[in-house]
Amino acid sequence: MNKRNFLKSLGLGSLAISAAPLGSVARQSARSAPRSISHRVWINPDHKDTEAELRERYAAYKQAGIRDLFFEADSAPHFRIAREQGLKAHRWMWTMNQGDQAQMAAHPEWYAISRKGESCVDHPPYVGYYRWLCPSKPEVLEHLKQQVAGIVSRKEVDGFHWTISVTAM
Repeated sequence: MNKRNFLKSLGLGSLAISAAPLGSVARQSARSAPRSISHRVWINPDHKDTEAELRERYAAYKQAGIRDLFFEADSAPHFRIAREQGLKAHRWMWTMNQGDQAQMAAHPEWYAISRKGESCVDHPPYVGYYRWLCPSKPEVLEHLKQQVAGIVSRKEVDGFHWTISVTAM
């Protein structure tokens, strides 16, 4: 089976498998007491935003029913003002795809090698921003632990979320 047909069958199979549990959850929710709905937004903070702009934006988010913000990058003013407006400030991290130029230069050995023997530092697969760390390297795992520990130790962070995705090269 080629990759495209495999992915198509996987997608349809996943949809069929997940349909039954979703129906049962919906039925259970209908019988239980009503809950308030909490909406969430994923944001890459712009460091050029002024505090006045942030207060206005986050107040509007709260008014619209948004309760949680998932920030892709660190920004103390964004986190602080979101919390002042009654929102929860979460830090989101794309875990394995890390294309920081300084990190790639200092530790090219941390990155995945394709079947062709090419490092994704120099030959990213599919799109130019795919620079995947190799999860089988102990140094990479230690680096990730340190990154996460630094994020969750900050008092302004209400939660941490990560996407661990890998790609076949």
